[in-house]
Amino acid sequence: MLALRYYLDLSEADIADTLGISRGAVKSHASRGAAALRTHLAGSAAAGTTEERR
Repeated sequence: MLALRYYLDLSEADIADTLGISRGAVKSHASRGAAALRTHLAGSAAAGTTEERR
């Protein structure tokens, strides 16, 4: 869902039509996916597994 929304820059309506789900479901899935990604990235940063940019 996140790849469709942000990488391919599809609208919520386009994603909903393509997948045959409601716009509300698209919003919900995108929100949950973004939250999971934030949690994962925060855990990686806390564990010191990300490289710092110089």
